[in-house]
Amino acid sequence: MAFILYQFADGTRKEIEVTEEFAKKYAEMEHKDALIERKETRRHQSLDKSLEHGFDIPDPTVDITEMAERRE
Repeated sequence: MAFILYQFADGTRKEIEVTEEFAKKYAEMEHKDALIERKETRRHQSLDKSLEHGFDIPDPTVDITEMAERRE
């Protein structure tokens, strides 16, 4: 027998005794869920966070040629 920590829908957590086979399958499911959550989180990064990490977004309303001529 093995024990897993299960979180119920109401948010309470309880340690439950299960078979070894079930514990293994449960661990696999938890791992897959964590990978999916990580993947989704990476896709939905905020614009502010992107700018903090050096990602720059071009502004199509700015004429770069005109800006360069002004600087010269």
